Amino acid sequence: MKAGDRKKAFPNFDRDLAKAVSKDMAAYEGEVMSSVASRGRGKGVNGTRTRRAITSYGWTEVRHPYRVGNPEEFDVFRAFGVERKMTPFASETVTRLAATLGSFAETRETLALLGHGTVSASKIRSETLAVGERDLEALRDPAEDVRRPTPPASGGRTEARRGRASCASRASANTPPSRGKAYPSRSGARSPTPSCTATSGS
Repeated sequence: MKAGDRKKAFPNFDRDLAKAVSKDMAAYEGEVMSSVASRGRGKGVNGTRTRRAITSYGWTEVRHPYRVGNPEEFDVFRAFGVERKMTPFASETVTRLAATLGSFAETRETLALLGHGTVSASKIRSETLAVGERDLEALRDPAEDVRRPTPPASGGRTEARRGRASCASRASANTPPSRGKAYPSRSGARSPTPSCTATSGS
């Protein structure tokens, strides 16, 4: 590499390394899931198929044995807690960012910046609303007195939970703009999408 090329490459070394590590780790998670799925192979296997899932490092591919009329891929997804094509940690990361930032487009950009891969704004929206519906039900019928002060060790989970619930409760009354963009305010500044506004608990 020429001296001039090194001078151009070095400032981006950290960013390029983070992207490479995220890509490799996503592939690694897919290999682990595929290995677990392959342990269930038995008689009557018609072949191998592949399904995609979103991990904390982005999209990965999971191979699983296939039997006609018996989709084993759901077994391995259940084992790893994958719902709606997302691992639990990926879902928590996506929905907490969406509830905090108030914009699905900004959430998509922030996920990519932090090394969590590329997730579409529409997928972020559907996951946030799905988790928000669950949180909303929990707030309507709490298992314990919600008036108790939240311990500092919660790490903001209660606030994120209320934010996701806010997304779900507003979804029926407000339709977010296309591609997850935020609505402009009268002053011209960006304001959060009305269906996903970050809220803080009192």
